[in-house]
Amino acid sequence: MKKICLTYGLLLAGSLLYHVNAQTYPGPVGIGTNPSPDFLLHVAGKSRFEGTAFFGEWYDPVVYGKGIQITRHTDQGDNQFHLSFIRSGTKIAGMGFLRNSNVFAIQNDADNSSQRGIFLDGVGRVGIGITNPDQQLLVAGNIGVAGLGNKIGVAMHDYMMYNNQNQPNYGMQWTLDSWSSNGPTYWLSGFGGMKFFTGGAPRLAVSYTGNVGIGVTSPNNPYKLAVDGTIGARRIKVTQETWADFVFDSAYVLPSLKEVAQHTQTKGHLPGIPSASEIAKQGLDLGDMQQRQMQKIEGLTLYLIDQQKKMETQQTKINTQEELIMRLQQQLKEQDNRLRALEAK
Repeated sequence: MKKICLTYGLLLAGSLLYHVNAQTYPGPVGIGTNPSPDFLLHVAGKSRFEGTAFFGEWYDPVVYGKGIQITRHTDQGDNQFHLSFIRSGTKIAGMGFLRNSNVFAIQNDADNSSQRGIFLDGVGRVGIGITNPDQQLLVAGNIGVAGLGNKIGVAMHDYMMYNNQNQPNYGMQWTLDSWSSNGPTYWLSGFGGMKFFTGGAPRLAVSYTGNVGIGVTSPNNPYKLAVDGTIGARRIKVTQETWADFVFDSAYVLPSLKEVAQHTQTKGHLPGIPSASEIAKQGLDLGDMQQRQMQKIEGLTLYLIDQQKKMETQQTKINTQEELIMRLQQQLKEQDNRLRALEAK
């Protein structure tokens, strides 16, 4: 009996398949279930397609890949997705070409007419939140990096180790640094150097060796900071390893004012102070010049102390001489009085 039912079932299925293939069948057709009036084909259970399955209102005979091929007309006439996904009937997402466009979109929205989504144009440029990107990646909105230590850059495999962390030689990151406990610090590296532009021109440059130039585009000079312009500051602090206090050492020989005068007459500048031509050629070292000036100030102080000592000695001599003159004057007056007394007798 089972064999008779199986044979009958196979003959019935074959007859049905032949009937469907042989002519347009108005449907609906149910496989494994009673036909549903909502579908022309209703399959209850697993289904398998051997080769390419074509879906859509238009057919392209060229097979571009195995699996599912979905096609729509060039002017699809609406803003519906080629392939849609529905979550519990409350949320719709989809993908497909935008209407009358070669831009492929993936969107989590009700239809593909909005700007919200990821868009891939015909030459491989990607837009996030914008349908017509003119760069390889164009984002209409903020870009964030999730978590400290995540990096942005190029050639991310090319990196250095700093503070026990890797930093791309051509990239940036926000990370915790041992030098600051106030929060993450910003690390930025350009291996060969960096330049900062405003108004279409370079304004600040950092060379490969760490020299900084402001208004100087190639700070490859002996100065760690080169500025082409005026520097304004409330205070400038220059650290010095030596100072001019050696002038007060007992072993220091202070040149005489006569020697100083001879040097200024022949050289045209104070001894130990660079000439105008040297300053014009080599520049002015603020720390060194301040030390030299302090040496002169301390030397002048010693000159004044010496002059004060001489003046005090001279004043002492003057006072002694004045006392002597007063005594001599008193003696002369007394002698004159005695002579007058003798003449009167």
